[in-house]
Parts: sequence; C-alpha cells; structure tokens
Amino acid sequence: ANGGRSATTVGPVSERVVVDDRGYAFSVDGEGVSVTQGSTGELTLSITNERPETLRNINAKLYADSPLSTSSDEAFVAELEPGESSEIRFDIAAEGSAMPKTQRVELDFQYDTERGETVLSRTYQHPVEIREQVDDGDDGPSPLLIGGVLVAIAAIVGVVWWRRRD
Repeated sequence: ANGGRSATTVGPVSERVVVDDRGYAFSVDGEGVSVTQGSTGELTLSITNERPETLRNINAKLYADSPLSTSSDEAFVAELEPGESSEIRFDIAAEGSAMPKTQRVELDFQYDTERGETVLSRTYQHPVEIREQVDDGDDGPSPLLIGGVLVAIAAIVGVVWWRRRD
C-alpha cells in the first residue's frame, strides 16, 4: 500500500545512568579559589577517587550562577585508581558589578565503574571568592592634580602679566 517505502522513526537516544547514592565518590579540594570583579581566572580543583575501585571516563561538569560564569564548564580524567588524585581546570569569570564576597559553584561527575555501570555523582559545592578590583594607579594623572597644575599656571601667568603692566 505504501509502494515499497518504509518509514523509520528515530527518537531520542537515552543511556541508562545510575545515580550514586552511596556517598561521595570523590573528594574535591581547591584552596584560595578567587576571581577579581570584571575578570576571568582559572579554577583549579584536585579530585581524589574515594571509591575502593578504579573509576574511568570521569567527566566533570561545572555549574556557575550569576554573578559567576564559565566558558569552559567540562573537564575529563581518563582513569583514577582508589586514592589517586588528578587536577581539573575550568575558566571562571565574575561580572564587573559583582559584590566582593564568597559565592559557590557546583559540579558533578559522570563516570564508569569496574562493573561497567555509568554513574552520575552527587552534586558538589565549592566556594569561589570574588575579590574587589583594586585601582593600581595606572589611570594617568588624577583630575585633582591636573586642576592644581592649571591653577598654578594661571597664577604664574597672572603674576607675570601684572608685573609687566607696571
């Protein structure tokens, strides 16, 4: 009835992911993580496998909310043996209008176990300090200094003109 044609419907491809409910698979450390208002910095974290088995294909995903943002929100570690650590890096930026205070970013991990399961970790939170942008004085001479110089020049010109008048 359809002239030898067949229709195939392809839907979304899904993969079974086990959500980790046995505690934290990783410990996450990163001391002194900070970024200055209106700039971008590097967020470097050390992750350690806390499981008694080797974990593979570890995909880290970073989530940042305003006033923080990231242009590189993913990191990858091929394999971590029990107790082994690795560094992961992300770019992190703070809006210029961000208040100087501690904010948080969140991250989670998807990884493969030795049994072949793909597991999604719990969500981890990590603090990021937003530092105030400090004026380093390289903006040129201040308006007050320029005004003072102009007043001094005007006074000298006035004195010279007044003496020549006599």
